[in-house]
Amino acid sequence: MTSENSTSYESLTLADHGASSMAELYIEGVILLIICLVALVGNVSVYLIVIRTKKLRTVTNFFILGLAAADILVSVANMPVTVASLFAGTWPLDHTSCLVFGFINMLTLCSSVLSLCNISINRYVMICRPFRAKTIYTKRNAILMVIGVYALAFVISLPPLFGWAAYAYIPVQSFCFCDWTLAPPYAIFMISCCFGGPFSVMTVCNILIFYSARKSNKNTKYYTTTKPKKKDAQTKEMRLASILLVVVIAFFISWCPYCISMLLSIYAPGVAPRGFHMFTILVGYANSGVNPIIYGVMNRSFRNGFKQLYCGCMDLQMEESTAIGSNSEEPSGSGIPRNATNDSRLSADELVNRS
Repeated sequence: MTSENSTSYESLTLADHGASSMAELYIEGVILLIICLVALVGNVSVYLIVIRTKKLRTVTNFFILGLAAADILVSVANMPVTVASLFAGTWPLDHTSCLVFGFINMLTLCSSVLSLCNISINRYVMICRPFRAKTIYTKRNAILMVIGVYALAFVISLPPLFGWAAYAYIPVQSFCFCDWTLAPPYAIFMISCCFGGPFSVMTVCNILIFYSARKSNKNTKYYTTTKPKKKDAQTKEMRLASILLVVVIAFFISWCPYCISMLLSIYAPGVAPRGFHMFTILVGYANSGVNPIIYGVMNRSFRNGFKQLYCGCMDLQMEESTAIGSNSEEPSGSGIPRNATNDSRLSADELVNRS
């Protein structure tokens, strides 16, 4: 995969892009435009639902809104200019703009991935370390954590501006991003920071949560007197495990192909066809549209919120608690008995909310 580092891009041809015809670029542009609209509508809707619903203005949902902010930035900045590049058949702006959009691409990628990691850690603490959760996850600390994610993403995105690799137009993918071929060590560094590391953390958190849920499920037989209660606990905990598993799988599916594309561009240029490299970008961008589905539609309260936003004729009431967080934010750990009134609910109940 090659990049164009000059300040003029008018001389680029279809051959430089690896495309067989402009029709190929147009089709990709339309697909990306659809992804852009879905991502923008979905993430803005998440904000509107939280703003309109007092019960959803919780500490935990700060992290969801932090993730949505990154995805909104992708939708209003990164994807539209990439669509314009595809329709124009070249980079339509100047070299300085390419540097800016390349940096924004990197910033949003890093902040989105780190936000997902932040959410997984939050779920782990809320469920597996409940007695520490109220101390750690105050509103002030949550805001600082979200700011910290963006600050870290900002720092990670700076090296190409100072000579470690460079931001440039990548013809084969029709967007401005880092030219990994100029600094393979930086590519390995970024794969570690924005894929391997976060993916490992999310995987470990999900395994520990699943283990905690199973342990709690086993303990319910000693403290519950009716089979329906035991069955209800099992169902909620399995839903928790399923939702968190979807998060990890979506992350892996979205960004693993692009990591492969990075490595191929460095160590085996020309081996993979242009279609593969472009596919990795489309799938990566699509992750911004998937996030509202995972953290919104799979939650009954958010699902009802979507219906209220877009089907106003339906008088739906929001639930008392949410799958991602409620006003009570009442964490509970594994192995804690449940009494007859079921007051001591796991965050699994909080997360799933009978979705």
